[in-house]
Amino acid sequence: MEVFLESFYSVSWVQWLASFLAVIYILLAYKNSSACFLFGLLSALLWAYESYINLDLKFDAALQIFYALMSIYGLYIWKYGGENKSEKPISFLGLKGNLMWIISGLIITLIVYYWAIYYVESSRTFLDIFTTVYSLIATILLVHRYMENWILFVIVDLLYVYIYYLQGGYVFALMMIIYIFMSFASWFNWKRIYLETI
Repeated sequence: MEVFLESFYSVSWVQWLASFLAVIYILLAYKNSSACFLFGLLSALLWAYESYINLDLKFDAALQIFYALMSIYGLYIWKYGGENKSEKPISFLGLKGNLMWIISGLIITLIVYYWAIYYVESSRTFLDIFTTVYSLIATILLVHRYMENWILFVIVDLLYVYIYYLQGGYVFALMMIIYIFMSFASWFNWKRIYLETI
């Protein structure tokens, strides 16, 4: 426990700031506010730097750059992605759509993994790729306001707790625990909003 606390106190300011901005992002996403993407953009850029430079998680760093780009895209989609450039409503993907994303994610994970073992030096390569691929998918679903994004984020974030803890990213591991609880809460809040609109 003493080693954990010592490591926790030595965490960089970048991890703290990225995590703080990420909490604001997820709170605003929970509230179904498009302003979440502004905080998501800033958090993702800081998180990318930390993952690449200090945690040796190259695929996670790439994921954070993707998040930054998706924040810009997401802001547009949420505001103008519905019919006649109106706000895009919350919806469900359905069984067929879910199966397509799950299978596609597995195929992409395996392809990237077999490429990465020869060309990329990264810690926890398979888990790093797996969580990155499914985080990409969950983000795409979030941007398009599909409810299933929250379930996928819970699964991915459980794995991220393990990865970040092993790599010494203790604040990021703590963030993933917070994300898990907030993803559950967001699922129920979005479901309530969805049911009010049908």
